[in-house]
Amino acid sequence: MSAPRAMPRLAGASGAASIGPISATRPPRDGRPESISPQWPTSSSARPTRLGYRYVGSPIIREEPGGPEHLFREYVPTTWPGARLPHVWLDGHVALQDRLGPGYTLLRLGATGEDASALQRSFAAYGAPFEVLDIADDAARDVCGYDLILLRPDLHIVWRGNRLPIEPNELAAIATGHL
Repeated sequence: MSAPRAMPRLAGASGAASIGPISATRPPRDGRPESISPQWPTSSSARPTRLGYRYVGSPIIREEPGGPEHLFREYVPTTWPGARLPHVWLDGHVALQDRLGPGYTLLRLGATGEDASALQRSFAAYGAPFEVLDIADDAARDVCGYDLILLRPDLHIVWRGNRLPIEPNELAAIATGHL
């Protein structure tokens, strides 16, 4: 059995057994530390962004015919299946996303009282975590454009509508990847 390798000593380390904290400055030049910052292109069109992204043709979303154009340089809030849930401030100070749990979520927006018990049973049959979240805030309903939004745990939209589908088992199977 060979002896363990010694760790190389790093310049500027505080001791042989420690490499010290990571710093956002370069070693001093002429006695003054030089700050390090990311270098982004000056043009916003050159930055690595993906605005308006959504899954298309994914087996774990309920497809709708048509769909918005993929606008990668501007963001237009949408609840099209496959898109991420748009940001909405609730009561002026709480983000909608901050109200969501770690599993699948059915958002009931506005004054809808749609019974979701059949959908809850369908998700339970797959052992998938599922909750129903009632959001009475009109701003969320206005942005989302529908009474009901089914979300995956990564906040991508599986399905949207104003009434739950007649066959909740199929929707749960699609969302959980069992169809």
